[in-house]
Amino acid sequence: MERETAIRWGVNYPSVKKMIDLMRTSRRRRSESTIKNYCQGVKVYTEMFLGLDNPDLALNKTDFETIDQFIDWCLEERKIANKTLRNYFYGIQMWLISNEIQAEFLKKIDLPSGTAIIIEDRAPSKEELRQIMNFAKIRDKTVIEIAISSGLRVGTLATLKWGDVVLDPRTLFEDTPQEHDHLKVPALVRVKAGMGRKIKERSFFSFITPEAKKVLLQYKELRERQGEIITNESPLITLAYRDKTKTVSWMTIEKAWERLLKLSGTETERKQKWHELHFHTLRKFFETQCIGADVKRPFMEFWMGHKGVYLDESYFRANLQEHLREYGKAIPYLSVFEVPESREERLKRKYKERHPELSDEEIDRKVREFLDIEVERYMTEMEKTELEPLEPLTFTGEEAKEDCQKIVSEAQLESYLAKGWKVQAVLPSGKVVIER
Repeated sequence: MERETAIRWGVNYPSVKKMIDLMRTSRRRRSESTIKNYCQGVKVYTEMFLGLDNPDLALNKTDFETIDQFIDWCLEERKIANKTLRNYFYGIQMWLISNEIQAEFLKKIDLPSGTAIIIEDRAPSKEELRQIMNFAKIRDKTVIEIAISSGLRVGTLATLKWGDVVLDPRTLFEDTPQEHDHLKVPALVRVKAGMGRKIKERSFFSFITPEAKKVLLQYKELRERQGEIITNESPLITLAYRDKTKTVSWMTIEKAWERLLKLSGTETERKQKWHELHFHTLRKFFETQCIGADVKRPFMEFWMGHKGVYLDESYFRANLQEHLREYGKAIPYLSVFEVPESREERLKRKYKERHPELSDEEIDRKVREFLDIEVERYMTEMEKTELEPLEPLTFTGEEAKEDCQKIVSEAQLESYLAKGWKVQAVLPSGKVVIER
C-alpha cells in the first residue's frame, strides 16, 4: 500500500486509529504527512516484517529483540534509507505509546545516523521563471508568483486561506481608506501556526507583489465564474481538477512544478532526488532578490518566518508602514513580467527631466547623495523617542483580540499589570513594551 493510503489503512484498526487520533488532537499536532509516515512504519513492521494482517495482534509481540531485528531487516534486506527508517521507528514508538504499551526498551535501540546530503541547487533567474510560467496554467502560475514574491515555504503556501490575505494593507492603518488603486500596492499575507506549517505557537506575515496579486485575482475570478463561492475560509489554492473546494497539498505543488520544468525545457539533471531548480529554490530566489534590493536583513528574515536568526519576532515589531516601505524596495527585483520603476530609477529620470544639462555621472552622484541623506535622516528619526519604532502591528475586529504586545506610558502601566500583562522592555523614552 502506498503512503498516500496509509492513514486510510490505519483507521480500520483500533490500535493504529488511537495513534492517528492522538497525533491530530494533542497539543503538539503532527502534520498529515508525518501521520502518513508513521502509519506506513506500523504497516511495514506488522504486515511485511511480522506477516500479520492485523496490527492489533502485534502489540504484545513487540519487544527489544523484535524491533532490533526489524531495523536490521530494513537496512540489509529492504535497503531502506536511514531517514525513512527513522520515520518508521518513531511511528512504531508512537503507536506503542498511544496504546499505553511500555516502550522504555526503545531507548536502547541503536538507530543508524542520518546521511548528510549536499544538495546542489541555485535560485532560478527571471528569464527561467518567465519561461516556466509561460507554460503554466493560471493556478500554477499563481502558486509560483506567490512563492517568489513572499518567500513562504511550500507547506505554508498550500494551507493558506483567502482570509489570510489582505489585498490592500493600507486599510489596516488608515482611519478612512482613500479612493486608490490597490493593484499598485503589495498584498499582505498573514501566517499563523497550524498543521502543515513549521512554525509553532507564533505568527508572522509577508507580502506579495502587485504583479502576483493581479494573477491571484485573475485566478479568483476564474473560480467564481465556474460557480465557486469564495469566503475567508476558502482555500487560497485548490486542487482545481478533481475537487475545486479542497486545499491543494504541498506534494501536488511540487509535482506540478516538476512537470513545468520538463515542459519548459528548464529541467536539469537530478542531484540525489532533487532537480537543481526544485521548488524550494523559489524561496532562495526571494532571499537573493531581497538582498539585491538592499532590504534590511531583519525584515527579510521576518517575512520568511525565520526565528532567532537575527531578531526574535517578539523583539522585532516594526510597524506596518515600515514593512511596506522596506518591501517596496524589493518589488522591482521580485517582479518577473511587470517590472516597475525603482525609486532610484525614478529619481534619476526626474533629475534628467529637470536638469538636462547634467551628465549621467553627475545625476548618479546626486541621487546617491540624496538617498544617503534620506537614510541618515530616517535612522536619526528612528532614534527619537516620540516615533516609538517598536509599535506592534495591530489588526481590527477579531485580529485585535490576538494582540500580544502594546507600548504604554508609565502612568498606564499599573492598570495593565493588574489585567495580567507583563513588562517585556523599557524604551529610551520611558515608555514600556508589555505583552500578555
